[in-house]
Amino acid sequence: MSLKEDKFVFAGNRFFVLEEMMSLGITPKAVFCVKNSFLESELVSREIPYEIIESKVWLVNRIKELDFNWFVSSGLPIILPISRLKKGNKKQFINIHPSYLPDLKGVDPVPGAILFGRDSGATCHFMDDDIDAGEIIHQIKIPYQPGLTADLLYQLSFEAEKRVFEQSFNKGFGNATTQLSNKEEKYYTFHEDDLMIDFGMDDWQIVRQVRAFNTRSKKARFLIGTEIIKTTDVQLFETDSFEALYSSFQPNEVVLKYADSILVKRQLSYLLFKNLEGDISNICIGENLM
Repeated sequence: MSLKEDKFVFAGNRFFVLEEMMSLGITPKAVFCVKNSFLESELVSREIPYEIIESKVWLVNRIKELDFNWFVSSGLPIILPISRLKKGNKKQFINIHPSYLPDLKGVDPVPGAILFGRDSGATCHFMDDDIDAGEIIHQIKIPYQPGLTADLLYQLSFEAEKRVFEQSFNKGFGNATTQLSNKEEKYYTFHEDDLMIDFGMDDWQIVRQVRAFNTRSKKARFLIGTEIIKTTDVQLFETDSFEALYSSFQPNEVVLKYADSILVKRQLSYLLFKNLEGDISNICIGENLM
């Protein structure tokens, strides 16, 4: 019997892997969806039946009730008790994680890859009782490049998730290999404090921070008095680019303000923050952002 004749269940908050499953001829017996997620909006628009995940207990009970061979997870924010749900090898659980495991386990590997300057990608792996730790079936790497931004990397990762599922499916989810951990691994889950720019950081840390959170739902930010100023774009220039104009200014002082942008002098460079949101009328030339 081919895999297409097996029984599949899907759960998560992203649509891309489910879309790939359907293009491969797989019609899941059930689709479990995170409420108000991108997945839900796509399911509604395409008139695909689904169930909203009410709680962890609810989902575990539904999994126990269902007869299936493969449970596929993509963006499921619940840690399942896999060892209690597998029933030997009758039920297999796989997850599609948007990083090149074992690096960047956790909820937010995409901004984490940019924040820490790490390679990213997608990994299809068997699930176990630990977080993102099961045997790897197939993975695709997206090498880190300094110009990457979160909005672009999310799109690349979504495409990688589809491709990694397709290739895993085509080889029957076989030839899985054990994850080999090392001390260099990063784990990243987003915290609100990660958005606040610390001008004591080095230039590239600030640049990566802005680029890691340039999506509509986040945005890096700094304070001017009590006013929060958000930004989604920054450019780094060498010191000699503007030093003839601004040599009298001190590091971290605003040297130019125009439209929705400010130019800030640094120790050995200049940072141009663009797409500013907030009341920038209080930002003055010579303002120190420390």
